[in-house]
Amino acid sequence: MGVDPEAYVTLLTCMFLHGGWMHIIGNMWFLYLFGDNVEDRMGPARFLIFYLLCGVAASLTHLVVSPMSTMPTVGASGAISGVLGAYLVLFPTARIITLVPVLFSVSWLLAYLS
Repeated sequence: MGVDPEAYVTLLTCMFLHGGWMHIIGNMWFLYLFGDNVEDRMGPARFLIFYLLCGVAASLTHLVVSPMSTMPTVGASGAISGVLGAYLVLFPTARIITLVPVLFSVSWLLAYLS
């Protein structure tokens, strides 16, 4: 009762699939905002390795936490979370100014309350 060795490839390739346009746009937006600063500190080659390792770590974490899950894991959110963590460590005093649209906030609050 072994696992097909080719199945391990999905730990890496799932980072390049997404659940829709908003999913990929959100991931790429965060990568654009935070990834360039982290890449500047690490260098392009180390950043690429770090990014891929974060994605694989996220896939393995999902596998350990939910080994019987039939839900596919898609997206680069785990790798992006690793980049955000690196940003937090590398730039602890950075000030991040955000703009949250009011309609988004109100609709989220109403959905949460109902």
